[in-house]
Amino acid sequence: MRIVKLTEETRKDLLQNLIKRSPNQYGQYEETVKQIIERVKAEGDDAIFDLAHRFDHNDVTKETFRVTKEEIDEAVAAVGPEFYAVMEKSAEHIRDFHIKQKRNSFIDTKPDGSLLGQRIRPWKK
Repeated sequence: MRIVKLTEETRKDLLQNLIKRSPNQYGQYEETVKQIIERVKAEGDDAIFDLAHRFDHNDVTKETFRVTKEEIDEAVAAVGPEFYAVMEKSAEHIRDFHIKQKRNSFIDTKPDGSLLGQRIRPWKK
């Protein structure tokens, strides 16, 4: 992830920088991503662990995948209570934001017997 410090200078170029991250720029990765998705569909967890080793250079396995309570406690202690509280609040804000984005299906009956409604379903290509 690229981090840009917001200054008067970078603010001028903010829109241009966001446009550079347009999904239209990702075409070069589509075939690789498609192959990864197909492999995960076919091989499941085995593909995930192999790809994690290939791309992230780690040795995660089915046996080491779960994070223990002790590891979580150690990580929380390492970052400190202030940082942990900020992350908890951020997670809460993110959840609240996306819950508001959720669309719901509905049916509304009118006194004349007519029905109005909308059905929300995932989009498929």
